[in-house]
Amino acid sequence: MTGVNLSNLIPGERLKSVSVEWKYPRLLDNFWYDEESGGYGLYYISRKFGNKETLLYIGQTYDSYYNRLICHDYNWLGNYRGKKYVRRGIITSPVRRTDEDARQLLKDIESMLIYEMRFLLQQNVMGVNSYKPSHLYSVTNTGYRGVLSAEISMRNHIAGEDE
Repeated sequence: MTGVNLSNLIPGERLKSVSVEWKYPRLLDNFWYDEESGGYGLYYISRKFGNKETLLYIGQTYDSYYNRLICHDYNWLGNYRGKKYVRRGIITSPVRRTDEDARQLLKDIESMLIYEMRFLLQQNVMGVNSYKPSHLYSVTNTGYRGVLSAEISMRNHIAGEDE
């Protein structure tokens, strides 16, 4: 089965709107020294080799970008030639959430983005065939979103609708 597993959702549940603002892509080599590396949210890593930019990985962190990205640097980033970039994604709406809600929202939106971009990703393994969200979402990506679609709806991911 591919798509969204809706077994834990309420029948007829309406889509919840989420806005993600993507920041300007930063060279990963410079990001380690950036004050923005301490925040939390979504991110994606790409590499540019020649004139071609390749999407490598989409992730989320609730700790800090620095701590999460250092794991990638030690594990697999060195296997790719060219310049590596990171884009931070900040959820700008809904604004206030409990810590538990914020963690679940990050997890759900990360899963949604991975599934949406599954054919372009080089390093993500989990979530490329299916995912199980806690709610149904519609995401608006703004800012420097790169290859991400401006609008992504989980309704398009329901099993059988995108095949």
